[in-house]
Amino acid sequence: MLWVVPARDIDPVCGTQVNTNNAKSTVHNGSAYYLCPRECREVFEVGSETYLGIENLQLLSSGSETTHA
Repeated sequence: MLWVVPARDIDPVCGTQVNTNNAKSTVHNGSAYYLCPRECREVFEVGSETYLGIENLQLLSSGSETTHA
């Protein structure tokens, strides 16, 4: 099986669109997630279930994005 990496993805922590070529990444339950800064990756790895809930996934799939403060 070939793993296809999208050119862009949504950071599940902050909702920012990221370029997967230079984004931080992590794997959770067999799925790869791409995150913008190092802090988002650390936050995701500690509390991934918080960011993978149904409501958050619906928000991310709607195209709503946030930015870092």
